[in-house]
Amino acid sequence: EWLLSKYQYRIYIKLHPSYNYQDKFAQLEGGVNFIDYFPKVDIMMCYNSFLGYEYKALGEKVIWMQEYEDNLEQLYLELEKYVWHNRI
Repeated sequence: EWLLSKYQYRIYIKLHPSYNYQDKFAQLEGGVNFIDYFPKVDIMMCYNSFLGYEYKALGEKVIWMQEYEDNLEQLYLELEKYVWHNRI
């Protein structure tokens, strides 16, 4: 919600095929696109995921969510720093 209110960005979520948890994102209604492909992105955010490693291997910016579980403010600062520095 913070990211959507501060910036005009699209958020894409690719759910893990073995789990059904789309309802967990209800609070982001309207700002989230659920997809089943791997889009070109400016920032890839994930937990320890093979998909994250694939994006990283392609040279994309990957933010590992598990590093920020206890400090969301630090995650927001990291996102803002990256967005500002890269003017995306």
